[in-house]
Amino acid sequence: AAATAAAAFGRYLERHPDNAAAFLWRARARGGAGDADGAAGDYDAALRIDPLQGPDPYLERARHLRSRGPAHREAALAGLRDGLERLGSLVTLELEAVDLELDLGRPDEALARLERIARRSQRPELWRVRRAEILDGLGRADEARVEWREAAAACARLPERLRRTPALKALEERIVRALGEGIPGVDAPPSDGAARTNSTLRRVPFPSAVP
Repeated sequence: AAATAAAAFGRYLERHPDNAAAFLWRARARGGAGDADGAAGDYDAALRIDPLQGPDPYLERARHLRSRGPAHREAALAGLRDGLERLGSLVTLELEAVDLELDLGRPDEALARLERIARRSQRPELWRVRRAEILDGLGRADEARVEWREAAAACARLPERLRRTPALKALEERIVRALGEGIPGVDAPPSDGAARTNSTLRRVPFPSAVP
């Protein structure tokens, strides 16, 4: 089915060679059919024709390249940089770039990216938590604790209506477990020291929209 769809889009593109959406759909079809090189070329064509069509094509291209293995990760990251330059700082693209920096063995670059985002974000607690998780995974416990405390302080500054949401409650509970102490308005963990998760670079889910 994917190969048939790719062929149909190919016929359409013969008549409409400047249709970015058709290139994007053929990229998806070619990827599904196992034509990795063809899919990558179509993603490039779609973004060359219309580089301002939104973050999804940049994200899809990066994930497609990333799935092809280590040799394609630098190209994936370069494509994300292009998207960020054209579209501005978007959460989905920034997080994918952080993950690629980690894949490439460059945790300090990933941490620096997160620091820049946290400093300009209206919701820095989300980014502080991600930095803390990475630092914990690297065994840099003292630095991680600073980030957990920064995240706790940012949560405490939020209005109550936000702190009542399930996403923020889960985030605050994660911070409390990591610190072993409470945040104002959040119960502290049991005194026997509930487990501090030190488990690698696991990510707390981000809400769908983060300023």
